[in-house]
Amino acid sequence: MSSTLTSENLSESEDERSQELGTVAFIYSEELTILSPFSGAVSLPVSPVEPLPVTFPPDDSPTRLQHLPSIKLKFDLPETYPHEAPPVIELTTSLGWLPVEKLEVLKAQCLGLWEEYGRSQVVFAIVDHVQQCIERGLDISGALIVPAELREQLVAFDKETKREKFEQETYECGICLEPKKGVLCHQLRSCTHVFCQMCLQVSRIVFVVEETAQLI
Repeated sequence: MSSTLTSENLSESEDERSQELGTVAFIYSEELTILSPFSGAVSLPVSPVEPLPVTFPPDDSPTRLQHLPSIKLKFDLPETYPHEAPPVIELTTSLGWLPVEKLEVLKAQCLGLWEEYGRSQVVFAIVDHVQQCIERGLDISGALIVPAELREQLVAFDKETKREKFEQETYECGICLEPKKGVLCHQLRSCTHVFCQMCLQVSRIVFVVEETAQLI
């Protein structure tokens, strides 16, 4: 096998563990890091369908966050996988914002898939399960309780991620009606309408000229 591990050469391996890793690496080419011929790590963005209510005690008022730091799923496929042993998996989050108890529940669900699928290859099913759980808001009832010292970092992360996603999208300017990249636009907070920066600049100039003319 080549010293450089890629989805292509892993898929060509005679070991079915590497073949499975190669397939998963191809599907999650942007999210997955190949660690060895039999292990990898997937970084899964946390952006639930509905913003997640988060409280930072002693403040009980929830802050709704649309984006949180990724969940990292690390997996290793032992020699007796898949017929005799399940994959060894580890779930973590940067900043430690998700309680260990919740991560353990999610881990148990993932390992349960190995039995559910008849002790067969389950890495893709595990990654998909975590993604679906994220979309549902991690199946958290009520608000997620996070240490107060993480408030500033999590709120800043949510704000920065929203900005990055806005800049990557394409919008129709509400004035010139032309499609423009978000990085060239501004969104009004009060009504969420989007206008390109050029049209806003022209509008400001026209407004100043008209106001000046009225004073003459």
